Amino acid sequence: MNMHIHPLYVAISACDIVALCLALGALSCRAWVAPAGPSYLDRPLWWLTGTGILALATSSAALLIGRTMEMSGSPFTQSLTLLPAVLQHTRFGQIWLVRPAVLLALALFWWRGSHKHTPANAIVMLVLVAVIAFTRSATGHPADMGQFTPAEWVDWIHLLAIGVWVGSLLSMVLVAFPAIFAARPGMDSTLAIAERLSRLAGRALLAILVTGVVSARHYVVTLHNLTDTAYGRVLLVKLAFVAGAIALGALNRYGILPQLRRAATAAATAAPVAPVRLLARAIRLEVLVLLGAVITAAVLLHAMPPSDMPQPAAGAHTSAAMTTHVVPAPRPVRTPTIPV
Repeated sequence: MNMHIHPLYVAISACDIVALCLALGALSCRAWVAPAGPSYLDRPLWWLTGTGILALATSSAALLIGRTMEMSGSPFTQSLTLLPAVLQHTRFGQIWLVRPAVLLALALFWWRGSHKHTPANAIVMLVLVAVIAFTRSATGHPADMGQFTPAEWVDWIHLLAIGVWVGSLLSMVLVAFPAIFAARPGMDSTLAIAERLSRLAGRALLAILVTGVVSARHYVVTLHNLTDTAYGRVLLVKLAFVAGAIALGALNRYGILPQLRRAATAAATAAPVAPVRLLARAIRLEVLVLLGAVITAAVLLHAMPPSDMPQPAAGAHTSAAMTTHVVPAPRPVRTPTIPV
């Protein structure tokens, strides 16, 4: 199977996933990695949350236009005139309309939290971002089997876990580590943050692995499809990125964290020591690897999985060349006709 996917649509989906990760990660760090709200982390994480909300608003608009272009096959200027029809007459458009309302609520809670932060505020915002994540699951491959099916819920949990894992590490790289190096807190405080981050990432990874196996069994169908279809080969690339990130995470947990513990036991010095810098470098590399996984995931979102391919009739003779090179049309339910 050859995949003819426009890079623009992949880029839009990748940006939307990264924006989702940014919002989920910043809020997760405030809720679970730095729940006490240290002054040197509180404000940077809150501004990063606002950046994530703004990025989600931008990517949501781009997603609507990009999906309209993809469904209609129209250029950008013509697709703008089709937006009302997409919003009124397609499942994607009707589900997409949830986003503006949720984004407005997120902006209001963010503004409220910038004046008076409470843990409950961050939790409510996490729930709202999770609703936006569900709009992705409800308009992707899982929705081909109907709304609110087990496939949708599995995909949603998978996406949330990815968002927490990637987003929390991205938040550490973008604002937390710079704030830690600038504030130079005691080693006990830095160690506590690193340990909570490791636990959060470990739990998110467990959810990713479980839901990923369930999804792969459905979409790939057989191990044979991993190597003999374009979808399967891209999935293998994604798994390679994930495996690399897992290896780096293991290095952090079992190699660098023990060094931080020894440094904290030796002296509660305020100066950033070598293990902290080493942890920061390892997490930066882990984020880069995970961004590769996000890009390949965006490719898969626009590809047809083997489970959606038409199967040959019973008893019909189908050559290997035919089974690997036929590109069937997408299911009508995913790309409905736009009334014009």
